[in-house]
Amino acid sequence: MTGATDSPGTSHSAGHTAPDWGPAQGDVAGLIRTLCSQGLRRGVRVVAQDKRGHIFFDQGHVVHAELVKTSGWAR
Repeated sequence: MTGATDSPGTSHSAGHTAPDWGPAQGDVAGLIRTLCSQGLRRGVRVVAQDKRGHIFFDQGHVVHAELVKTSGWAR
């Protein structure tokens, strides 16, 4: 994974301070564990060398995910 950022239109639960989720490097499993443990409503974009996708969370649960395999996708 070469990046994880908030997707447009995400909202934060009242009473929670949202971390700054700028572009980051790491593993997707760690990202999912962290966001689920926070119990927030959020969408993130996940980008790898030949794949990209989105993961949507609501109250600590993954509610939707999509993956697009790309060939020759320009960054």
